[in-house]
Amino acid sequence: MDRCEICGAKNDLVEDVEDGQVLCRRCANFKIFKEMVDEGNEDAIKLMSIIERYYPDNIEKQKDFLCAIFELIDVGERTPEGVSITADQLVEVAQKWHVEEGLLGEATIALLEHLFNA
Repeated sequence: MDRCEICGAKNDLVEDVEDGQVLCRRCANFKIFKEMVDEGNEDAIKLMSIIERYYPDNIEKQKDFLCAIFELIDVGERTPEGVSITADQLVEVAQKWHVEEGLLGEATIALLEHLFNA
């Protein structure tokens, strides 16, 4: 258990309880997310369509973008005032996952509009 079986990453490894596959957390999250899409989860399908709009042919960037969105959701939920995200937090998350701030902001807005039927 020293490398992710999908991307070869050496850190933040987890073992899939269903099939014993060793994955980094990034690949594990994406695998679970893709299973939700395959099972017809409407929210997952909408999020995947948003991600594919920005990175249609780059699975590695799709993984990064998904992780960035998940992290933004997590950051927003930990805010004492309720769910909110500052511009600085958005930029910090975008830089951490190497995605464009503008695209991440647009995707977050699109996802929130979908979730809250705005």
